[in-house]
Amino acid sequence: MNKDEIIEKVYYDAAGYGSINETLKDAKLFNKDITYEDVKKWKDSNVERKRKLSGMNSFIAHEAFEEFQMDLMFFC
Repeated sequence: MNKDEIIEKVYYDAAGYGSINETLKDAKLFNKDITYEDVKKWKDSNVERKRKLSGMNSFIAHEAFEEFQMDLMFFC
């Protein structure tokens, strides 16, 4: 197995999907030559990064009492 295959196996394991450091720690159990840069390069090219879109799900009130919060409860 080459380095990329080991990293992929470790990352997609049932206990995987962790950070670069966690993936590196688990991958080093299979191959001591794997470096942080190897894992970072693999993750950058294979895992999509989630980014918070600015301005989404936000509301700024322009004056007092323009925004209210209400909790709804339904009984059957």
